[in-house]
Amino acid sequence: MTIDDLSSLPISVLFEQASSVAPAPGGGCVSALCGYLAVSLLLKSIRISSRAHPDDSSFAEVDRQLVASAGQLLVLAQADSDSFEAYMRALKLPKTTSEEIASRRKAIHDAAVGATASALDILDTGNGILDIAHRVQNRVSVSIVADERSAVEVVSAMNSTAEWNADANMTSLHEEVALVNRLQDAKAKHAALLAACHAG
Repeated sequence: MTIDDLSSLPISVLFEQASSVAPAPGGGCVSALCGYLAVSLLLKSIRISSRAHPDDSSFAEVDRQLVASAGQLLVLAQADSDSFEAYMRALKLPKTTSEEIASRRKAIHDAAVGATASALDILDTGNGILDIAHRVQNRVSVSIVADERSAVEVVSAMNSTAEWNADANMTSLHEEVALVNRLQDAKAKHAALLAACHAG
């Protein structure tokens, strides 16, 4: 079943779809949606904390950046689901003649590239969110620190899922040097940002 608009699905329907035997939505999509919800906790922590600093305009800018990141994660969750469905369709293409075999091979390769790019887009967005969390964590009110920390852990879990998905795709994409390098750079950035957030 193709899911045309994840953002409009009730959470109970999303649960049923994710727990079914259908290929999508899978881990990348579901984790991106979890990251989307995690941003709401960061926004809550910023909005509550800003009350103690009414003259600090930087909170409004951080708020704007987080709202934009949340919207991007919804788009990327859909892209992840769509790219994986494209990959599954490519696997089912006919492979009787030499022309069909070549066409199928190209379709699988292109779909794997697309799925990898979607995973890396999620990872890059997650790193951006972690960077924001790190920049504001010492300004968050004590009463709401738990929500800020929870958001960091959920976004990090989303990033880890994106890394695993990209790694799995890379087994057949070693020649895609730009993607390989992008993944390694994003992994290193994720690790550094998470350590910085934990160091407080």
